[in-house]
Amino acid sequence: MCKLQEFLEMRKNGKAFRQFCDKILPCIVGRARWDKVVACKFVSKMSTGTDEAWGLILLENSWDLWEQMANAPGGKVMAKDRKATKWTNLEGRPKKNEGWGDKGIPRFNELMSGVLADRAANKHVEEEYLLESKEKLEGRLLSAKKRKRQNEDGSGQPTMVLSSFGEAVEI
Repeated sequence: MCKLQEFLEMRKNGKAFRQFCDKILPCIVGRARWDKVVACKFVSKMSTGTDEAWGLILLENSWDLWEQMANAPGGKVMAKDRKATKWTNLEGRPKKNEGWGDKGIPRFNELMSGVLADRAANKHVEEEYLLESKEKLEGRLLSAKKRKRQNEDGSGQPTMVLSSFGEAVEI
């Protein structure tokens, strides 16, 4: 997994951009919708600049806490020992519009401006991601056809496919 700073470089860091598109954006725009169009549309046509900025600020907001949890035994950190989030208040239950701190909204606007500029300046990265997505899809389809042909011989063996989370699933 890439580091936070690499994600914030957006399309200037191809590896981080691909991870962001594969893991973060589908959670924001909806995994089912994303999976239907990832191999036939540019990222900027599947998601808005707001979606991208939202994903970035969510990463930035909780990165230190998640890193602490990832390094803790069993992934558990006592509430009193938890690192604070960067832009939100985790203490108590926030009231309407009180979750984001005074610096969080301007930071979101800053990220939004950066995303829009990045989209305009680095369209070639989206073209590369689209080509990679098409190749992955074609590979999965060929693999599924091959498994289906092998299973049609009456062997009764279950057919395994990869879910959108990369897990083997029996069909």
